[in-house]
Formats: sequence, structure tokens, C-alpha cells
Amino acid sequence: MGFLGYAIKFLVPSTQNVSRRISPARFNQRVRMQQRVMTNVYGGTTTTHGTGTYTGKRGGLVKERVAMVESFADRKTFQKERRTAFEAAGVMARAYGQESIGVETSTPRGRKLYFVGQKAGMRR
Repeated sequence: MGFLGYAIKFLVPSTQNVSRRISPARFNQRVRMQQRVMTNVYGGTTTTHGTGTYTGKRGGLVKERVAMVESFADRKTFQKERRTAFEAAGVMARAYGQESIGVETSTPRGRKLYFVGQKAGMRR
């Protein structure tokens, strides 16, 4: 029996330009696009829908729908594709007008959550 001990998860936001809600159809389009990209790289995905929260600039609680699109990989694939994944998160942040996109990784050493900003992956 084999197993895939590495995972990467993208948090897909339902907002544009930080806090402006987008239509459910557009949100679903974002999710499907992320599923296609990750399936092409890792062979498949699992998607979970939920509610994300954060503290807004004025101190209040801000809620938004999010989708968590996750893929599993072996060590070799995870290490080979990791940089590309973070660059893709930077592209997403720019395209969606977000300060950052959440990317969670899980390895045998533990879990980490990264907030990948718009400048990630930009060429100088």
C-alpha cells in the first residue's frame, strides 16, 4: 500500500479587491479553474466550502465564503511543483485584487499556512 504524505491547499476567495463580493457563478468559475490547474499538476483535488473570517481595517469581523481546494502528492512532485504553486498564488492575488491568497502545506514535518502576496512570482 502506498500513500501520499504531502498536501497543498489553496483558499479561493469569493471577493474581488479585498472585500467586494462576487457572484456565485463567478466564485464557482474560480473554484473550477483552481481544480483544473491542480488536477493537471497533482492528479486530482478535494474541495471543501466554508466561511473564512478576518479582522477588517476598522477592527470588525469580516466574513466571506471560501473554497479550499486541496491536492495530495508524493515528496518528489511536491518539491518540484512547490515554487510554481506559490507563484500561481501570487498571480491569483493580483487577478482577484487580494492582498494575499492563503496556501496551506502539509508535510511529514507538519502544517504551515502561508499568505502569498501579489508580488510573489513576479519577474524583475
